[in-house]
Amino acid sequence: MKETTLPVILRLWASVGALAICWFMGSIAFGVYLRDGGATLAFFFWSVPFFIAGWVLVGLPMIAMGDRVLKVPILLMGIAGAIAGILVVLLPFVLTALILNGSIHLQEDWNSEKSALPAFGAGIGACAMMLFRWFLGLGASRPTPSVESL
Repeated sequence: MKETTLPVILRLWASVGALAICWFMGSIAFGVYLRDGGATLAFFFWSVPFFIAGWVLVGLPMIAMGDRVLKVPILLMGIAGAIAGILVVLLPFVLTALILNGSIHLQEDWNSEKSALPAFGAGIGACAMMLFRWFLGLGASRPTPSVESL
């Protein structure tokens, strides 16, 4: 792989673009899962804090990593994104348990409808991280224009 220096604006747009695509597709998938068009619209607005939290907790450190992100395989980025997606989805449950009880006891019925939320977050997180890595790879492979070529 050639040595490259990705501009910050490219890394920023790659992360925001991957996040926007996954946000839009996640809202459609949620509506299809529940078989309700209103659920698509509700997810589209309700999920904004989760995507902002995911971008702050995961996206900003990925932007700060710079060119080192290109050395990480896409599959490994997907696994890291899946873990981050699970943690972001479970964050409200953990914070609520800590505030109300002072401790965390996740005694969930994993056969309920709520058990699909961590898996849903894992899918969205994995797709977002793999898209981000792919967008950066595309940006790194493009030739940079020079003044002499104009």
